[in-house]
Amino acid sequence: MTASLLVDGIRVPPAAVDAGWFQFNLRLPAREIRLLSGFARPVDLEASSDDRRLGVELRRIRWTAADRDTEVPVDSPAFIDGFHVIERRGPAGQPVRWTTGDAGLPPSVFPPWDGEVRLHLALGQWQGSARDNGDADEAVLLGAFENLGSNCEFALAQRHYGAEPPLSLLRWAAITYPNLLLGLETGFAGLDDAAGIDVRWAGSEYRLCTPFLRMHTTCNVMQDAAGIQAIRDQGRTTLRLLRRKLLRDIAAPQRIFVFASDDTGFHQPEMRRLHAALRRIGPANLLCVRLASFGEQPNHVERLSDGLYAGRVAGFGRPHGPYAQWLSLCAKAMSLHQQGEPQTRP
Repeated sequence: MTASLLVDGIRVPPAAVDAGWFQFNLRLPAREIRLLSGFARPVDLEASSDDRRLGVELRRIRWTAADRDTEVPVDSPAFIDGFHVIERRGPAGQPVRWTTGDAGLPPSVFPPWDGEVRLHLALGQWQGSARDNGDADEAVLLGAFENLGSNCEFALAQRHYGAEPPLSLLRWAAITYPNLLLGLETGFAGLDDAAGIDVRWAGSEYRLCTPFLRMHTTCNVMQDAAGIQAIRDQGRTTLRLLRRKLLRDIAAPQRIFVFASDDTGFHQPEMRRLHAALRRIGPANLLCVRLASFGEQPNHVERLSDGLYAGRVAGFGRPHGPYAQWLSLCAKAMSLHQQGEPQTRP
């Protein structure tokens, strides 16, 4: 089994491996720590209906330093990026979580320490998990984009092509155009205020609901009042950190952001206002995607202005695709972005 970390963009291999425990040496504080590995789907390798991407099975997490030691509960509701729902193993029902092959450890579980630390991860492997989390052209292309909403269809397309994007506020969130515009114009001020966060049971999981957005928690077991409060507390910490990260990402022109809407009133004026709100934060690039109107050619992208692109699709197909239209849109947007020249409307 191979596993490594990506700490603030720098790959860190294990310093030692012993009886399923992987030890990684790193420094804190850190903004982002991702657990990378190979992955496979049971449905591809055996008679199974399980089509999940399974990377490694996370069993335990322990942080140590010279004179300190702390363990993190794997069943914390903060594990929302690249982790599947909790499963139970053994007679004692030990909680474990499978990764997708690219999972972000929640910043809320990083200890508040400075300097050299050791991160110990107890990992298990599904024996069929031998395919690398690859560098396919599709994954590289889609990895250059970051979802801004209004739902998670684009993030699902990224996952479909093996591009597990970094942890971000709006990757798996639902947000409307007015709320996104307001959030960008205000820097999402008050996003993590306790009074504005509601924890709601959605039939299969709890979701965090704020005045700006709704977010999955992957806590799929109904909780008592204390458990719901724990989800809210963890959610506040996660929202606070993801808000800061989103604003940093917008300030650094490393990705093209994507906002897709099936609102029939979402057109060029709204796209330009959204892009202007991003540009007040930093030199961000934006691909806006809407439904093609009657007589318009779908699967088309045009450049509206510097760093602003408009795309059209025939329809949205979440949660099961089709995803090829996203690959095509992103390829066309990237080509225009690299050329830096406007495209004539067909």
